[in-house]
Amino acid sequence: MHLVSAEQQTEVTTALANRLRVLELGGASLNVVRALATIGLPTYFAGAVADDDFGRRIIERLVSLEIAHHVKTTDSQMTGCCIVLVTPDHERTMLTHLGASREIDEHSVPVSVIKNAKVFHGSAYQWDTPSQKLALKKAIACAREHKVAVSFDLADPFVVERDRTDLMREIIPLSQIVFANRDEARLLLGRDDPAALAAELNAHGTIAVIKLGALGALIKAPGQAAIQ
Repeated sequence: MHLVSAEQQTEVTTALANRLRVLELGGASLNVVRALATIGLPTYFAGAVADDDFGRRIIERLVSLEIAHHVKTTDSQMTGCCIVLVTPDHERTMLTHLGASREIDEHSVPVSVIKNAKVFHGSAYQWDTPSQKLALKKAIACAREHKVAVSFDLADPFVVERDRTDLMREIIPLSQIVFANRDEARLLLGRDDPAALAAELNAHGTIAVIKLGALGALIKAPGQAAIQ
């Protein structure tokens, strides 16, 4: 995955305007919300988009999928978008511009929803701008105050490498479930063996879910045997 500027994203979308394309909801946290909604669980999504074509499509799709939501609209940036380029041999290249999603702030946090939820799920992509960090900390604090489980996905190796100290100090100890692929967990903890990575996350009181690609995942709760 490569982060790109708004100008680079626009250049790519313009160049590919006449190519076969599929437009769909995406994003680390929204993918989770959508999957849970698909199996019939009540879900809620909070985010930010621009008042542009992609932003309107996102809101329309949330409505069609019956996903309750509070989506902030901003005119300062374009809607965040990830372009997934797929070659004939099925290799993928992902170009991501975070855009309006970086406009999330404390006022975007749906406190009344979180305090009545069973699980709050967040992503390390949201640990970016100062306002996003404040929003994420407020959401986690609200969840913990009301005994709502906190689930957190490390999201991407570059985020973990950039923010390892903050994540270890401010997020991991407050989470009941942590999702990480092998590279993300290795960068966070300095180990490579999935079982050892899970055990170290368990030491912080979290259920560890180490994603292993085609091999599935290793799941381990504190004091219990790992499941793969």
